[in-house]
Amino acid sequence: MTPVAAVVLPLFPMFRQVVLIDTVAGLVLAYLTFDPPLAVWLLSAFFADVP
Repeated sequence: MTPVAAVVLPLFPMFRQVVLIDTVAGLVLAYLTFDPPLAVWLLSAFFADVP
């Protein structure tokens, strides 16, 4: 697991360069960067226990 701050700091200059700061598209892109890997990691243990 990587600390969130290690990933967010490089995202800020990239979002600023492509004008995604303070936009819904930027927020969606940031959530899609973090949420799916975390959800897969958390749910994989649960689904492994389902008979």
